[in-house]
Amino acid sequence: MHDPKATSEQMSLVLDELKRLPLCKSILGCNSAGLAAMAELGRLESFPTDVVVLTAGEPADALRFVISGRVALSFEHAGTGAHSHGSVSAGDLLGWSALREGATWTVNARTTKPTRFVTFSGAELRALCDRDRDLGYCLMRYVFENVAQRLVDARVQLLDLYGRAG
Repeated sequence: MHDPKATSEQMSLVLDELKRLPLCKSILGCNSAGLAAMAELGRLESFPTDVVVLTAGEPADALRFVISGRVALSFEHAGTGAHSHGSVSAGDLLGWSALREGATWTVNARTTKPTRFVTFSGAELRALCDRDRDLGYCLMRYVFENVAQRLVDARVQLLDLYGRAG
């Protein structure tokens, strides 16, 4: 039997952390009740340094917002081994693949500092977005902006790696 007070306290802590994230501005601009609904689904997680948070190929089941710390992203290629793919830190999003049903992780993620997250079950968050389309739109718009920025960052990394065509 769960303790309603503990659940209420947990939701309050999650909501406080969400309000500090860039996500909050996006969600509150569309749907003020959406942030509270998200907080009900969230949980706080803490990991020490050098913990694998995501492993490529495993089911993408959790969307995380970084509260503090840093997480290195990498991918492995059979012919060339592991390659760094940047990092995420406070305010960043980790694991947008969890918003796609049946998706798997495409990168590995390992903490490089003690790291705290607000974490959501991908299935629960997708269901909430289906029920609350305004929230879903705001969340997906926010996620899209993050994905677009990561693509820009990846292009810059490729230019650094292979040089500028001239």
